[in-house]
Amino acid sequence: MRVQLLRILVILLLVPVVTMFRVPVVRSRTLMSARLLSTPSTSSTNSPTPPPRKPGLLQQLPAFQPPDEHLNASLKKIQWLKPDPAIKNAKLRAQKQSSEKLQTLTTALSQPILERLKRWRYTFKQLHPFDDVVLRLTVSNRVKIDGVELFSMMDKVDDGRKRITKLGKELSGGVKNCERTKDINDFTDDAVAELLKMYKSTINPVLPYLNEYHKLLRTTPLYDFKSPTLLLIGAPNVGKSSLVRRLSSGKPEVNDYSFTTKSVTIGHKIITKLDEYGYEDKLRCQVMDSPGVLLREGKANDMEELTVKSAELLPTAVMFVWDLSKKDQGTSNFEVQKKARETLRSKFPRRPWFDVITKIDVLDPEDQEMVEEVERICKTNGEALHMVSAITGEGLEEVEVEVERVLTEVGEVLEVL
Repeated sequence: MRVQLLRILVILLLVPVVTMFRVPVVRSRTLMSARLLSTPSTSSTNSPTPPPRKPGLLQQLPAFQPPDEHLNASLKKIQWLKPDPAIKNAKLRAQKQSSEKLQTLTTALSQPILERLKRWRYTFKQLHPFDDVVLRLTVSNRVKIDGVELFSMMDKVDDGRKRITKLGKELSGGVKNCERTKDINDFTDDAVAELLKMYKSTINPVLPYLNEYHKLLRTTPLYDFKSPTLLLIGAPNVGKSSLVRRLSSGKPEVNDYSFTTKSVTIGHKIITKLDEYGYEDKLRCQVMDSPGVLLREGKANDMEELTVKSAELLPTAVMFVWDLSKKDQGTSNFEVQKKARETLRSKFPRRPWFDVITKIDVLDPEDQEMVEEVERICKTNGEALHMVSAITGEGLEEVEVEVERVLTEVGEVLEVL
């Protein structure tokens, strides 16, 4: 207790001095954070820092009410509107009731859509850069599948809402042209039918697409920026997903074909250590699977870009995964893996990094030359290399020790930030 009080006292005494003289105090962990978070940049150091963006907003998007439910709820709101008994003139009383019905129906059909569109647009402006990449790649992938583009669908729904609002105003104003009470009632019925027809022709065809996008975006990975994270990177089908399953609670799909992983999958891992007083200190960490990277001619497709951006925008350590077991690896041959590793390492030279060769249970003696080449690459750069089989568990203990080491390092950085 006395030691803690002395530390607090020292900090309280030092802060005013540092503030007064504006002396930059550099700590070892601060240097570590620079190594962890920095990437080579050509931007000016004098450029203003952009405002912080909020992570996890895609999971908070509100859904649009299904068209049939929306229509039924809107019609219920006008069923209980009664004529005003204070108005003695029957014609004027019917006109007021009709105008109120049409205004209420117009608002009920258009206002919920407007509110959700505003919320979506505001959310998209506030996204963290990583979530912004996830949004862009999700839209791009959907467009390639069936041509449905999110923002054009939003514009179409908004256009339908505006047309309903305009029509509702015109119809509400047309009530005064009716001469008899019966004409007013007939006009009201026809106007309601016209508003519903407008909704069904403009909103009905498009709204389901927005709700499909809502489901896609709500299920995108939710990244915890306060938890240390290890990102597994490698060519397609090298065994990243199997390692994630062995090292964490993550359950990515595992199959024997390339590009099985089409998005990032996040598993969790608890590291338990004893603090300086002998008490257990639990560190909650994340282990992230990522789509395979080939980086042909230095270019990345959508899935590969998600992997690259994960490393670029998130404070992670990196495990680069090799598979040297196949004689005919096609697009994922040894030279492709080596080139991808070289490209990524040069892009993130300060990031905590180690390499793992997987599937050692099926390696043949003639694969030893490639193993020695990987050893040479890692030794040249001063980086750790481990060999493991996710099937037999051979080498897994050593990999887990390395994982805990780099995650602890990242955790120390996050404590400073």
